Amino acid sequence: MNITSDGAGGFTIELKAVRTVSIKHIAQLRSYNIVQHEGLVVHAIEFLNGGTVSLKYENSGALVHFQLKHVSLLIKEGQDLVLSQQETGGVAQTS
Repeated sequence: MNITSDGAGGFTIELKAVRTVSIKHIAQLRSYNIVQHEGLVVHAIEFLNGGTVSLKYENSGALVHFQLKHVSLLIKEGQDLVLSQQETGGVAQTS
């Protein structure tokens, strides 16, 4: 796993494989939509605080796009992702 900063508060995280993506507190969600678009399965998630997540998977299950804004991310064992509503100062963490 490699994490780099763009210097403007954004981060790029390179993961070799993603095993799971989960939501820590389902009650923090405002909306969760799943659609198929151009051969991809697209998950659009919005948290109560306005934070957003976009996940795009190929039909094979391979994750090809992952973007989040104002959402905390916990990375467990380098391949299990846990999303939660960002509290003040939250960023990516690993365990």
